[in-house]
Amino acid sequence: MKPLAFWSLLAASLLCLGACQKQVPDPDFNPDPAHNSANSLDWAGVYKGVLPCADCMGIETQLELKSDLTYVLQTRYLGRSEEPLTEQGHFIWNEAGSKIRLQHASDGVSHYRVGENILEQLDIDGKTIGDAPMPLQLLKIQDLDSLPLVETRWQLQALMGNPVSVTKGAQTPYLAFQASGLSLSGFGGCNQLMGNYEVQPHQRLRFTQIAATEKFCLTGMETEDALLKVLGQVDSFQRVGNRLQLLRARMAPLAELEAVGPVRP
Repeated sequence: MKPLAFWSLLAASLLCLGACQKQVPDPDFNPDPAHNSANSLDWAGVYKGVLPCADCMGIETQLELKSDLTYVLQTRYLGRSEEPLTEQGHFIWNEAGSKIRLQHASDGVSHYRVGENILEQLDIDGKTIGDAPMPLQLLKIQDLDSLPLVETRWQLQALMGNPVSVTKGAQTPYLAFQASGLSLSGFGGCNQLMGNYEVQPHQRLRFTQIAATEKFCLTGMETEDALLKVLGQVDSFQRVGNRLQLLRARMAPLAELEAVGPVRP
């Protein structure tokens, strides 16, 4: 075989090999620039959720995205601070129109993937975070209204008609209804809560075998004792937007809780 013919055949073989190799799709590649998150979704609005924290119990986060490409971010470190931190600035879209980056974010969390009524927190390089200890999602506030009773974090807002106050740096009490085994988990103000629940037709609800760990705290015990007492009296519930009301005999709510986002099973 002549040398020129050999090299021509080799080049053709390499081109064929490259063309035949399976291509790994880029999850953020969109061949149709007219249809992406930036220009096809109603993304402007307020998003809320609790994000993971390396040295606290979670970061209660509210992020407002405005149509003029500015944002307002409020964060509160559960167990460390009572007052939220507020910052504002501009954000930009990536070339594919699928992610945003907050240009003035001070805590290093600046990248989010934008979906329909949802933001997914990404790492500092704008890549997906794997094996997170809790959901990395912020939900549009209007979407919180449709969260189910189960697998949702319900944060305590009021007991017996009185707003729940939390000492600076303390975690806000919450409940979470687990689908698996109809079990209940949560935090009462000092101790972790556990137990079971039963949901029946006509929004009937009953808690059973409610227990708490036995740690003593200088603060939070009064709220916790009141919450445990209330859980023993509840016989029904109702939803009002993103609020959950725990009732007895359809009278005034014994407790009111607010959906702040989904929880892992």
